Amino acid sequence: MSLLCPKCEELNKCDCKTCNPDGKATDLVIILKDEQLYQCFFCGHKFNEQDSLDFEWDRMIEGFAEKATPEICLDWISFPPKERKALEKSIDIGEFGFESAFRFHFKMNWSDCDRETFKKLKRDQTIKGIIND
Repeated sequence: MSLLCPKCEELNKCDCKTCNPDGKATDLVIILKDEQLYQCFFCGHKFNEQDSLDFEWDRMIEGFAEKATPEICLDWISFPPKERKALEKSIDIGEFGFESAFRFHFKMNWSDCDRETFKKLKRDQTIKGIIND
């Protein structure tokens, strides 16, 4: 078992033979049985498994959003399915990654983006590009 600390972002590892067949784990998960929590080996922060999973999930979504920028997301939804798959492969995230990145950038599901909304988002991205240059 490995848990990512939601405070310091360090990976806390287990020393069991299943997780570490070579037996060389140096960072150990601290289990607080009475409190039903884990404690970070590095910073001492107490957290539960769901806190760690939520934090990892958020980092994964942010990673998708870094690769699939707003402009790339808009290109993706404008492409036919075959070209979408090629774009997904080219930046190494799948459909779920694009859907998540689109939701991250635009606070909406890509499937709810009608023609008028698409035009507005495209225009807004063009304006942001001009302002940021």
